[in-house]
Amino acid sequence: MEDKPVTKIASGQIGLSPDGLALLEQVSLIILEEDLLPRSHYHRWWRVLARYGFRRIWHVADSFNQSWSRGLVHSAWARAYPNGTTTREWPSCEAFRSQEGIEPHALRCLPAWPI
Repeated sequence: MEDKPVTKIASGQIGLSPDGLALLEQVSLIILEEDLLPRSHYHRWWRVLARYGFRRIWHVADSFNQSWSRGLVHSAWARAYPNGTTTREWPSCEAFRSQEGIEPHALRCLPAWPI
């Protein structure tokens, strides 16, 4: 398969091929595991997702509390309308944790880092 959805992560550029953009247009929620690339690459991905109509709704730290997972974070991105509202109501991480009675150590909500 020659065409890949992600075209490149070089010289600070992250872009989408036509196939990648078509795929992105079909989804309403993206969960991004942020563990392998340098943090600066994730900031670039955040800008790409925002540019293509997504809004970050959660940013959480891993809760395994193991040495290998301490730097692991996840973010959730929902398709947003131009006015910033999402295609459905998504509770904040803190509201979900409270609503479900989850202890803070089991769901570690993070502040939304700037995009």
